[in-house]
Amino acid sequence: MTHKHAFLFLVRKIDSATLEVLKTLDDPQHDFYIHVDAKSGPIDLTTITRNLQYSRAVLIPRVSVGWAAYSMVSAEMELLRYATSAKTQYSYYHLLSESDFPLVSNQHLQAFFAKQDLEFVEIERNNDANTRNRLKYYYPLQEWLGKRHGFLWILQRGLLMVEHLIRINRLKHEQEIPIIAKGSQWFSITDKFAKYVVSNSALVTRICRASRAPDEVFLQTLLLNSGFSEKVAKKANGNLRYIRWGQGNSQQTLGPDDFRILKQSGKLFARKINKQSDGLDLRQMVIDSMNKE
Repeated sequence: MTHKHAFLFLVRKIDSATLEVLKTLDDPQHDFYIHVDAKSGPIDLTTITRNLQYSRAVLIPRVSVGWAAYSMVSAEMELLRYATSAKTQYSYYHLLSESDFPLVSNQHLQAFFAKQDLEFVEIERNNDANTRNRLKYYYPLQEWLGKRHGFLWILQRGLLMVEHLIRINRLKHEQEIPIIAKGSQWFSITDKFAKYVVSNSALVTRICRASRAPDEVFLQTLLLNSGFSEKVAKKANGNLRYIRWGQGNSQQTLGPDDFRILKQSGKLFARKINKQSDGLDLRQMVIDSMNKE
């Protein structure tokens, strides 16, 4: 049986970092579905394909993606919809960004997933107040807020106070999702679960529109409230991404000094790899190690 993989790229722009990730994953068993933030301007598919020898690349319809907003989920759902409706049968679907980089060779990656039937999704916590509040209340200004704490942020905080006082609860009629879970948005999931997610598009839209940071909630919530909950990978494996967290729950950039810990982590991907530092290129160090496998 052939185990083909769909790599779903959610990127801000097509730059050298994006092209390098695509080139590294280029393989006859890999296809690329790419969503580029509409804010980055026109994109020419040949810019991508001329860097590839084997993989098929598909650009999907673009939306302007807002930080911690529903548009992020919308873009992810479009990636899944396009990939799951392709004539090719994929064994796994992997969501990546231009900040991600594989830590193992394509052959190693394929051999690992050929033995798996698990959903590699990070479940950080579930049903705590902070997580439920992301979907419980309306956040009508989230698409325009970004990370800024300006006038719109103050206005939305005021609206939330009113919602709290009048006991708004968008979840009270959603009996099919009693568990609201949270974790990293990046994943590697099976064909069956990917198609299950797409089949629940209406539910995803209903609970995530006008919510806050639903990209870290919707997949975990669908997973734990479905028959797939028994196939969640162990917490030690999580989503197979190495991420180093800093203050304020921000992801820290990795550099050459992190090479050893990355190779010993047991993870298949790393996030926030620095392109170059002090004359050393961590990405090239990783690629060199792949060639020795």
